[in-house]
Amino acid sequence: MAALAWWTSEPVVLSRPPVRGSDLIVRGRILPEQDGKVNHPSNVWIVQVDEVLKGRVAVGEPIRVAAPAEVTRWATDRSYLFPLMRAGEDFQVTRFPLDAPARIYPATPSTIEQLRRTLSHAPE
Repeated sequence: MAALAWWTSEPVVLSRPPVRGSDLIVRGRILPEQDGKVNHPSNVWIVQVDEVLKGRVAVGEPIRVAAPAEVTRWATDRSYLFPLMRAGEDFQVTRFPLDAPARIYPATPSTIEQLRRTLSHAPE
């Protein structure tokens, strides 16, 4: 069954413009709780940073990300790639163009490789 799911699942393709236009790209997990409070009914995610792929923040530290309403499918036990823009002291998911839906991506070997290739070809 696992093989069937792998063969029939649609591959995830990163959108290059938001990746290239992001201030920060991290691999991380959305934390289920912060200070004993569930943070998800609110409009802010607390994201534990596991790796920084572009930009600067401390690895291992949580960051606050405005949770886009259109991103409804995520799990706290999975790692994602977050293309982000600064929003004051916090961050928001990068949109390009500005009226496009926000997207986060599952952190798989394929999406990480796509991200690295896109960043290596991006102008400085």
